Amino acid sequence: MSKDNLISHRDLFNYMKSKALEYEAEISEQLTSYRENQSYYSNRDFSKGTMDDLIRSIQNSHVSYLGDFHTHDQNSRNLIRIIKTFLKNKSKFAIGLELVQIDHQSYLDAYLQGFLTELEFLESINYSESWRFPWSHYQILFDYAQKNKIPVIALNTKGDLEQRDQNASRRIIDYANKNPSIPILVLFGELHINANKLPRLVKERSKEMRIRQTIIHQNLDDPYWKIIESGKSIHNYKIIKFNDHEFCLFSSPPWMKYESMCYWYENLLGDPDFDIHEYIIEKGLKLFTEDTYENSIIVVKQVSSFLGFNGSEILEDINIYDHSNLDFIEEKIADISDKRLREIYEEKIKQNKSFHLYNTNILFCSNYSVNRLARLAGSYISHLQVAQQGFNIQKSSSEDFFIYLLYESMYSYISAKYLNPFLKCDMYLDIEMKLRKEENKVKKKIYTAALDLMKDLKKYKKRVKKLKPLEAAEVASIVGEIYGDVLFNNLEEKKLPDYPFFINSSLKLSYENFFKFLEKHILKNNLYKMRRKRFF
Repeated sequence: MSKDNLISHRDLFNYMKSKALEYEAEISEQLTSYRENQSYYSNRDFSKGTMDDLIRSIQNSHVSYLGDFHTHDQNSRNLIRIIKTFLKNKSKFAIGLELVQIDHQSYLDAYLQGFLTELEFLESINYSESWRFPWSHYQILFDYAQKNKIPVIALNTKGDLEQRDQNASRRIIDYANKNPSIPILVLFGELHINANKLPRLVKERSKEMRIRQTIIHQNLDDPYWKIIESGKSIHNYKIIKFNDHEFCLFSSPPWMKYESMCYWYENLLGDPDFDIHEYIIEKGLKLFTEDTYENSIIVVKQVSSFLGFNGSEILEDINIYDHSNLDFIEEKIADISDKRLREIYEEKIKQNKSFHLYNTNILFCSNYSVNRLARLAGSYISHLQVAQQGFNIQKSSSEDFFIYLLYESMYSYISAKYLNPFLKCDMYLDIEMKLRKEENKVKKKIYTAALDLMKDLKKYKKRVKKLKPLEAAEVASIVGEIYGDVLFNNLEEKKLPDYPFFINSSLKLSYENFFKFLEKHILKNNLYKMRRKRFF
């Protein structure tokens, strides 16, 4: 990472963290103490960990803890990934969750057995008052446990932080004593899982069992910056090891967890009555606020700086809209003369996707996050670039229309990857697998076209002419993300010039120019055809 990019990322981190902490009201002495304790443990020496280290430790442990930053959905998703990756050969195991009160275990069991609906379960455990963090973050855990008949243990109680640790440790040991051969995977608040907190209490209560434990932190601030500032690639340090039984897993840059915290506070403060029925229906859509706009502009400027785009006045003039302005967006779409574009935007709205409205300064953001805003910034800047070259998509052939969409997809993806190096997309082998399993004729057509283009881009004109506009957009999205992933990795490994424009701005956007670039930087090396998406 260049010095300028390091400063840029540091600035974004500092802004997001300070913004998130500003929302907090009075901080208890105990919470301050827990945070200082986490900082102390985070600043220990560590080494590069391996997948084998982590697998071995989890498989040899009675209890494994995964730290949860409650507003950041990646934390809970990683528990599913760990289960699928590391414990697929385990016949039995249990999941322990902080988000359900111990005295609500009967409701939890009834829900997993199918005797309660989702709404009945959430009302029974008083979710809107007892937890309040986005239900959609944890729903996948319950769905997975229900489908695979995995027992789930409620671990939360009322009380201060220490009392809750004490009660959780009793519950864990009680289950372990009754089920000594069943390992437990515990998802608990990140401040609680340091060695001298919940794990220490469990150890003290398990003297007869001599219980073995593994601690897995997630996305800790200090180790992340130590890795980055040492000039090392975070992709080579996705797992670090403090000792043989304590690790940290990196799956997103640290500013993204504070970004999630900001939006949680903004949504909650904007809806003090918080109706759980409405929340489930809306799936957590973020409402637009002045702070959201300020955050959005910061992300857009970060991306434009990375891309070397000199047009601050243009960027400051952008207008960002969300679902609260849907009528206005639909009117703007109706005014577009190009039928192909209208179809694509209408479909994006149906699928809850964000987009830049062609030839305007309007961005529609379906859900405010760094990933989506960075993608929008990349889309907008790619449009400004080709517009400066005189390209007009509304007068373009089907071939040039596809090239524009492919170019936009690449720019969009690589822009998001810049602010979130952990961003992943389906790779070539993933698309092959999807094609083998797919039964829908339209989807099969899309996957086949994407694979054909990646096998031989020279077939581009013949293949594209057979695609309808929505199909072309889907193919361009698939191929563009894969090429964008390859280009970003090449940029990180200094296999590309430091200046990241894909095409010299003096060249007209065309199939010929674009193909020359792809041939030089991607197509000559077919290794990307041997890759699939990896979670760790």
